[in-house]
Amino acid sequence: NHPDIIRSAVVAVPDIENTNLIHAFVVSNNASPRNGEKLDEKAVKNFCSKFLPRYMIPTFITFLLDLPETHNGKINK
Repeated sequence: NHPDIIRSAVVAVPDIENTNLIHAFVVSNNASPRNGEKLDEKAVKNFCSKFLPRYMIPTFITFLLDLPETHNGKINK
């Protein structure tokens, strides 16, 4: 777990080549980052590359203030 990521969700997005691209939605702690640097797309991809194979690293990363939830507290896709 990245210390500056509070919550995240990942979805597969079909592309025109009949494969899936990975889109990550990230809620970060940019208000007070631990290392003094704001979390950005490059930092997330670099962090993921330490733990995941290349095909599992998100193609797209969207930063949000919060993730939408259902009334049961689950992430609403």
